[in-house]
Amino acid sequence: MSDFGGLIKFRLPTGQNLSVRGSLTYNPHNLSAEAVANHDGSIDRTFSPQGYRFGVALKGKDTEGNPIDWAAIFKLDKVDFTFLHDTEKVDRTYTRASVIGDPQVDGLTGEASGVSGVSEGYLETRR
Repeated sequence: MSDFGGLIKFRLPTGQNLSVRGSLTYNPHNLSAEAVANHDGSIDRTFSPQGYRFGVALKGKDTEGNPIDWAAIFKLDKVDFTFLHDTEKVDRTYTRASVIGDPQVDGLTGEASGVSGVSEGYLETRR
C-alpha cells in the first residue's frame, strides 16, 4: 500500500514556497504514445516527444502570506521547480522549466488554478 497526497509544497527558484491547495498532476515521462492501425489490420504505436509536464492548483498566497506575483512567475524561463511531497518523502524537481497556462484565482476560496508547467528534465529524489 502506498501513501499519496498529504502535505505538498511548491518551491519556486527564488526560494519562495507556495502551498498546494487542490490537485497536483505530473507526467514523469517525456514521451506520448498513440496507437495507429495499419492497412493490414495490425496495430503499431507512434511516439512523440514532449516535455515533462505538471499541473497544480495553489493557495493564492505564499507560505508567508504574500500575494503571488504572476507576472514574475511567467517571466521565469528554463528554471527549476520542486514539489516537496512530505507524506511520500519524495521531491520531484522539474529542470529547465517554464510555467504555462491561464491562471485564475477563485475570489471565494483564494485557490489559483489553471497553472501548468513544462520542463526539459525531471528528477525524483527519495528522502
